[in-house]
Amino acid sequence: GYPLACMFEVYVLGHIMWYSAGVGLLTIIALPAFIAVAMLRHDLYDVDKALAAAVTYTLATGVLVALFLATAVAGGAALGGNSAVAAAIATAITASALAPVRRVAQRRVDQRLFPVRAAALTAIRSLEQRTRSGEARPEQLESELRAALRDPGLRVAYHLPGGAGFVDSAGTPVDPERAVPITMDGIGVGALIPASDGVSDGLLREIAHAAGTLVEIVRLRVELRAAVRELEQSRARLVQVGDEERRRLERDLHDGAQQRLVSLGMSLRVAQRHLSGGTVDLDALIDQSVAELSTAVAELRQIAHGLRPSRLDDGLPTALLALSRNLPLPVELDVTPATLPDPVATTIYFVASEALANAIKHASATQIGVRVSECPEGVEVQVRDNGSGGAVLRYGSGLSGLRDRVSALGGSFTVDSAAGSGTTVMAVLPCAS
Repeated sequence: GYPLACMFEVYVLGHIMWYSAGVGLLTIIALPAFIAVAMLRHDLYDVDKALAAAVTYTLATGVLVALFLATAVAGGAALGGNSAVAAAIATAITASALAPVRRVAQRRVDQRLFPVRAAALTAIRSLEQRTRSGEARPEQLESELRAALRDPGLRVAYHLPGGAGFVDSAGTPVDPERAVPITMDGIGVGALIPASDGVSDGLLREIAHAAGTLVEIVRLRVELRAAVRELEQSRARLVQVGDEERRRLERDLHDGAQQRLVSLGMSLRVAQRHLSGGTVDLDALIDQSVAELSTAVAELRQIAHGLRPSRLDDGLPTALLALSRNLPLPVELDVTPATLPDPVATTIYFVASEALANAIKHASATQIGVRVSECPEGVEVQVRDNGSGGAVLRYGSGLSGLRDRVSALGGSFTVDSAAGSGTTVMAVLPCAS
């Protein structure tokens, strides 16, 4: 029985040792392979930078050692064997050459080991220099990176403030799918959007960091062009509204007051012809003429009040109070400044009137508040309601016309109207307008 037990023990232990050795060998082979895949394919470690740094410093060290030896030998020969002075001279020359040699070595290593990275960073530096000298425009960044990264579909997107999303250099909205953010001082200014998977995320992040200054310049230019475009559109709308208002006044004057005044003149001519003959009832004719004149004056006043509400004759607080009394809902009024320049008071009145009308007609509001108060920029009018929200600044709407009227006085106009959360219409106007 003992020999059998020994044989069994040897058999079992042998298989265990063989299995352990196999597992150990497999681990030794697989672990480096897994690490290599993680480093090279998934950018687990910055192996590119580590490898480039190692090769760069090895090359630079070799060049500097050769330079030191050559300088020391040449100096020693020239100084007649004075090794201490020759070594000091060689050390000084080598130290002064350290930075230039390292830069040249770094450039050569990058070009040899990582040509795509070197081409992209070189393109960015070159474009920055040409932009400063006026030889190029920063908007060329996208085409430069496309050529350097060999990605014809690559996009450079620019982030506009106010939640407007990303746009390209022409101001057209861009919907990024795989975007690498570009930041300046921790603030997002844009994004790189590659069209292919040929460039690693690590390289894209490095390029995004290097291109931050150019992207910020283009972003500011895009924002400025958008502001200028909005200003031009606003001015065009103001001109159009002014033309329409002049045509309306011309039509109202022609069809109303002008016709009555012409009729009055004809009546007076009739009175003049028959004054001496006594064939016309002058009292009735004069009464009719006075009535026509009164009607014409009333129509002229009505037209004039269309340009400036007559309620403002007694001041803005009184005008807003009279406006609110004609509404089917109670309005909470809080009007601090009593005296304002006439254009400012008129604009505030129109803002309040339009916002109140919208709250009642379209938003089904049950609570409305109007506040006019002083602020550092001048005077602020704010109209809030608890209606359905969803108001939009659409071209041709009453709110769009208010924005143009406020902008014409150098003010700002905003509408906050999330669906289901009510609407807040706010305008800020400089009092010096």
